[in-house]
Amino acid sequence: MKLSGRKASQRFSIVIMRQFASILALQVLVNAGIPQSRPDAEAMPRKFLVALNGFMGAGKGVLLENGALVYTTYGANGAKQRKEIRPTPEQWRRFRQALDAINIWRWRADYPNPGVADGLRWEIDLVYADRTVHAAGANNYPDDTGRPTGSPKTSKAFDRLSAAVQELLGDSSF
Repeated sequence: MKLSGRKASQRFSIVIMRQFASILALQVLVNAGIPQSRPDAEAMPRKFLVALNGFMGAGKGVLLENGALVYTTYGANGAKQRKEIRPTPEQWRRFRQALDAINIWRWRADYPNPGVADGLRWEIDLVYADRTVHAAGANNYPDDTGRPTGSPKTSKAFDRLSAAVQELLGDSSF
């Protein structure tokens, strides 16, 4: 059976559309399990605050301002030091990978320890295009699952976060 020119053209269009849909569906399936790299503009968070404050007034904090990290330390005597740091896009990517590895996105908003009056108060506020975390604590830290440890000793997850912040700061001690 021979198709007329118009019907053959329509049939050809349908075959091409089906092939295109099959290729598109295959590409979606292939890419579904592969994390996509984010452009450099998205490697840096929209908001970044990490602060540690001791009982006797000493503390340190890192804040993102105008594309730079501002690292400020406060002495118990009131002395203040401030340093501006500009991490590379690669440092920002590694920092985000560290956050994903410790699953910081599961951390709770508050980690209180009412049994300890002095010690360390901490706060983290990070906002990315696809994820946000706001967590704070006083002498209590999240474990690897995000649950409170109930201990005034820092947890492995918190230590890994501190190490990731330290890597962003380079030679400045966090």
